[in-house]
Amino acid sequence: MYDVFVARSPAPWKVLIALEEIGADFVEHHINPGVGEQLTPEFKKLNPNSKIPVLVDNAPLDRDEPYVVFESGAILLYLAEKHGQLMPEDMRHRYEAIQWIMWQMSGLGPIFGNARHFRHFAPEPVPYGITRFSRECSRLCSVLDTHLSDREYIAGTAYSMADICVFPWLLYAQSNGVDEGAYPNLDRWFAMIDARPAVQRLGARTWKTYDYAAATPVDDAARQILFGRTR
Repeated sequence: MYDVFVARSPAPWKVLIALEEIGADFVEHHINPGVGEQLTPEFKKLNPNSKIPVLVDNAPLDRDEPYVVFESGAILLYLAEKHGQLMPEDMRHRYEAIQWIMWQMSGLGPIFGNARHFRHFAPEPVPYGITRFSRECSRLCSVLDTHLSDREYIAGTAYSMADICVFPWLLYAQSNGVDEGAYPNLDRWFAMIDARPAVQRLGARTWKTYDYAAATPVDDAARQILFGRTR
């Protein structure tokens, strides 16, 4: 039913976890950003921003031509609406989930990504960048830890797309300078999500097959493709 374009990154893993949880049929297409496979005209027709993940729904509900969705948060909301799964039904908890999805998309993801860039990919050390983004990683973990102090899941008592949206990024918490032992509520929640069968299945064929905390080496050509483009 779905084609999904992915790479080794938390954003695609969110989508793959959701598809596993839903039990959807999908085919993975692996893109290598380091050699510019996301820059081809064919891929730009799917996502003009040349980023992964991208979802192609070959059987949309309107029964029209295949429908393309990019941006991982939008993909999660699309899947939840289409399948009627993984989002709370009542308005208050649904919008609580949406708020935390936006929190991840606008805050946790970019901050963790910048911390990882300055700690692992910058061509020379930038102490200010390392300190600034590593501290913000810890602050965001503290925010979520406090939020989880009186609830089982991010949006209350039910597992949702909000949990799926956040979980893969926290795989990088320790390598981004976060003291994981300082956040007991977050640790409890993380272990609970990690133990889910769908997450275990995906992890067994992705992040658990290599040292995901270690940065993939990039040469000058890959660095220019990944970090030097202007369009």
